Amino acid sequence: MPSIGVVVSTFNNPEGLESCLLGLRRQSVAAARVVVADDGSGPATPHVVERHAGHLPIEHVWQPDEGFRLAAARNRATARCREDYLVFLDGDTIPHRRFVADHAAAAVRGRVVLGQRCGLLGYRGAIVRRQPGAVKLLALFVLGRIINDSVALDASLGSRVTGLRKGIRLPRRVYRPCSIREAHGGNLGVWREDFLAVNGFDEQFVGWGLEDHDFVDRLMRLGRLPYRLLFQAVCFHLDSATEREPRTAGRILMPDRAAYCAQGVDQYLG
Repeated sequence: MPSIGVVVSTFNNPEGLESCLLGLRRQSVAAARVVVADDGSGPATPHVVERHAGHLPIEHVWQPDEGFRLAAARNRATARCREDYLVFLDGDTIPHRRFVADHAAAAVRGRVVLGQRCGLLGYRGAIVRRQPGAVKLLALFVLGRIINDSVALDASLGSRVTGLRKGIRLPRRVYRPCSIREAHGGNLGVWREDFLAVNGFDEQFVGWGLEDHDFVDRLMRLGRLPYRLLFQAVCFHLDSATEREPRTAGRILMPDRAAYCAQGVDQYLG
């Protein structure tokens, strides 16, 4: 399997990042590198990263808070990665224990892979630190809690959960072609050479939204097709307590847009 570098994006959400990094520590196959792409957080975030430095091959890449500049934060962090395959993960998500292994096994040349995200609305807590036994798992399931072999969260199966089926992991990989409208950078796998071929994320996109759609759109112009990986590469999306700028178009997605963006990752490479 290819070596995996995980890029975790965050902004002033140390509780969410704590849960995310705990999940990455419990992977069945460890990432070769974890880089936290920090879009201007305060001092609490580096303290979270420091607590996990002895357990993860982790780096913290920070940029000043000058508004929502996720594309730039991801580019800066990705420039530190030399691994074969890159996985982008939001810092307010908890990865399934087989999250990295699933992305590594799904890494197919010519494809961009989008994993599954199950939303947990209103959840404020941390993942179970130790694997519960079979009896406890059964008891938690009967009590109406979300369960898989990695996570046991005290969240009801009613209105507080969105996309419940996306929280289910099955052993067999199933791919489904998808469009850029389904693209999101919160659970996305791409070959590093393909990332460099389009110069990463376009930093002309500022404000929330569309930088991930544009990224996948430019990859498609090189023949790299997006696929949804069903029932694998699962993560659980927590409510974010941070408010940023509203969605802005940044740049309009143009039909004649070049695959290689002018303002991308190349400015941070050696």
